[in-house]
Amino acid sequence: MPESPSGTVPARPPVGQLRREARLSRRALLLGAASVVGSTALGGAYAALVEPFWEEWVAVRLDLPGLAPALVGRRILQLSDLHLSSAGEEAYALRVAEECTKRKPDLIVLTGDFVTAGNPADVERVGRVASKLRARFGVFACLGNHDYYDYTRTLPRSLRYSGIIADRVSAALRGGGVEVLRNAARVVTIDGAALQLVGLEDWMLGRFNADAAFKQVDERLPTVALSHNPDSMVELCRRPCHWVLSGHTHGGQVRMPGIGALRLPLENKRYDAGLFEENGRRMYVNRGLGHLMRVRFNCRPEVTEFTLASRAG
Repeated sequence: MPESPSGTVPARPPVGQLRREARLSRRALLLGAASVVGSTALGGAYAALVEPFWEEWVAVRLDLPGLAPALVGRRILQLSDLHLSSAGEEAYALRVAEECTKRKPDLIVLTGDFVTAGNPADVERVGRVASKLRARFGVFACLGNHDYYDYTRTLPRSLRYSGIIADRVSAALRGGGVEVLRNAARVVTIDGAALQLVGLEDWMLGRFNADAAFKQVDERLPTVALSHNPDSMVELCRRPCHWVLSGHTHGGQVRMPGIGALRLPLENKRYDAGLFEENGRRMYVNRGLGHLMRVRFNCRPEVTEFTLASRAG
């Protein structure tokens, strides 16, 4: 054994003490490992069982040029990406729909992906949820990519993109009192003042037709476009609309601190969630109410509550 600097040989700890220290080290290691496993399990349970059904109500100022005084302060609620594919998801959407109606908004807009796979039973869920949504001056919708395609592949290949699913979803929405805008415009009159809505069909599946939709638009009116996929902003930022309301991304569903969304089904990954501006046009990307896989982390479901305001210029 080496000598200490003072020239004396340090005392060796007793064998019993060494064994106790080894036991303490093993215990600390096991406790640490158990803590990590427990935290991971709790985090997984939260991401699967809590956050997917814990909506956040987000307030946003929606400013429009030329807005009539009668429209200032009016409220629009936006829901997106319900993805109704189970009884649990339907029950959650029904609860949120009833809360939306209780808040007595002036308008409700829905920005697509009402179903996930195109199952007939899920289309029936759409009608039941739609029937719970009421607003003073109407409920309006555009469709998303999951509303067009037979993801179950039960239809013959030639019919999967034919629009059958979209027609069924549209009929269910209309049956619930929702007006579906498919490359079409609609002027909503509120106390004698006009607000224009433009609904686009889906960008991803090639149904988007801005020429047809904006052919009907009065460029003198304040205009809000409903377009499911934010990538469509590349076209809409050149059109006579002041705001675009989108969804599609779910905000990524899982967002890691310092990293952001782990996966985004977009060409322009910048449009993950929230407010953006291009060429003087503003776009809001709603994080969606539902999900594809039932997991959300640091990315709660969203209902957006817009308050109309006047924009100078």
